[in-house]
Amino acid sequence: ERRKMNSRVYQSKLLIAEGLFRLLEKDAFEELTISEICAEAQVSRNTFYRHFHGKKMIVEFFIKNLLRKVKEAAIKDFPTLLTFYFRFWREQSYYVNLLKKQHLLGLVFDIERPYFSNMLPTSQLPWHNQVDCSEKFVDLLVIGGMWNILLYWFDCDLNPSADVLAQRVLEELHFYSRFMSK
Repeated sequence: ERRKMNSRVYQSKLLIAEGLFRLLEKDAFEELTISEICAEAQVSRNTFYRHFHGKKMIVEFFIKNLLRKVKEAAIKDFPTLLTFYFRFWREQSYYVNLLKKQHLLGLVFDIERPYFSNMLPTSQLPWHNQVDCSEKFVDLLVIGGMWNILLYWFDCDLNPSADVLAQRVLEELHFYSRFMSK
C-alpha cells in the first residue's frame, strides 16, 4: 500500500512538472499562476499544494529527479565523469534550454552543486581518499568548472559533441597542469 502511495505521489508530481514545462514553452515563469499549472497538469490546487509550496519547488523536484540517474552511473575516473556529465545534460537539452530562456539555470546549479558535493566523495574517483589531500576543494573546482563549460557549450549550440568536448577539456587540463606545480 505504501509503495502505491509513493508511486501515486511521484506520478502527481511528475504530471505537475510536465505541465509546467509545457507552459514554459510559451509563457514566462514569473507570470505563470498556480491555477494555470494545475489546469495544464489536470490536477487540483489541493493536489498541487499537497506536493509543492511554489513554482520553484516544481523545478527543484524535476532537477533532483533527473539527477537520480547520475547515482546509477558507474563513474570511476575523470574522463568517464566528464563524458557522462556532458552526455547527460545533452540528453536534457530541451529542459536546459527552457530553463535558460526562463533565467532559471542558477536554480539548477544551486541544486546540482550540493548534490555532487555529497555524491563525489563516495565515488571511486582517483583523487579521493588520498593521504595529505582534502578532496573537497578539487570536487568543488570540478563541479563549478564542469558547470561553466556546460553553459559555454550550450551557448555554442552543443558543438562539438559531448565526447569531443570531454576529450578537449582533458587535453587543456593536461596542458595547464604543467603550470600548477609548486
